[in-house]
Amino acid sequence: MLPRVSALGSVLILAAAAAAALPAQAARPAAHPILLTIGRPATRQSIAPDFLGLSLEYWAVPAYAGPNPRRINPVFVQLIRNLTGGSAPVLRIGGVTSDNTWRPTKGGRRPAGVVFALTRRWIRTIGNLASKLDALLILGINLEADSTTVAAAEAKALVAGVGAGRVQALELGNEPELYSTFTWGISGAPGRPAGWDFAAFDRDFARISTALPDLPLAGPVVGQPSWFGYTKRFLSDQPRVAIVTLHRYPLQLCYLNPSQIHYPSIADLLAAANSRGLASSVAAAVRTAHARHVALRIDEMNTISCGDDPAVAQSFASALWSLDVLFEVARVGVD
Repeated sequence: MLPRVSALGSVLILAAAAAAALPAQAARPAAHPILLTIGRPATRQSIAPDFLGLSLEYWAVPAYAGPNPRRINPVFVQLIRNLTGGSAPVLRIGGVTSDNTWRPTKGGRRPAGVVFALTRRWIRTIGNLASKLDALLILGINLEADSTTVAAAEAKALVAGVGAGRVQALELGNEPELYSTFTWGISGAPGRPAGWDFAAFDRDFARISTALPDLPLAGPVVGQPSWFGYTKRFLSDQPRVAIVTLHRYPLQLCYLNPSQIHYPSIADLLAAANSRGLASSVAAAVRTAHARHVALRIDEMNTISCGDDPAVAQSFASALWSLDVLFEVARVGVD
């Protein structure tokens, strides 16, 4: 028989019924409960039901939900329901493919870096998946194409296809701090010239957002902590932004050597710097957003960026890290 255990902050009370697990000659009821104090007091803040969502690339929607919008994969639907505890989830559709996707228009030229063309069937699949889950959507819109026409056509088609009531926010671009560093889609060249900085991004965001439907916006959708400090300026310049979105990865495969704490290994993944430290890196941005009554979501997070190491990414350690880091980012107030 197992002892009854109650958790009160950091105090565990082992009830006298624990004596039932002892030999008969020792099974005398204790006069008082035994109190064990472990660690610091637990935090008592509540975690919203929609705290945990799922981020999918555009290509992944038909791959997981199925290619037929009238027959959404029930296994995938149940997986999401299991992850979100039965509450209505938030699905973020975007990522790298936010800037690699467009909605073809009559007479329009395909942007140089675009890989995917959004079809009606594709959009209906997104909408029907959201409907089955009663989900809200954060939808990625192409910013790297630097075109109000491209962004407006994509946003208009998506909103019409899924329904404006399903759209929590339209999210312009994806990790713009990397536009001048990495090749844009299939273009063979970076999407922005050398010297591209936050000020240039801020101007482009303001200009292109004017062409989008009158819905809340999400941004700046950046992953480099050096850009997190621009949160206050970004919110001041972009009054339509209702959700600050950031990305966080504890490990990175490129540009690092094995001696560095962010290089992929199980020991590094489980290091405090990559759970509590990761959460601490967004704490100031959380405070800034909340001071303006704006939510902040980490709407893209996984174990390794800029490459893959299956020995780490597909290990049980990844599951342990996920649980740890989710509570850590909740602790600092991430929404």
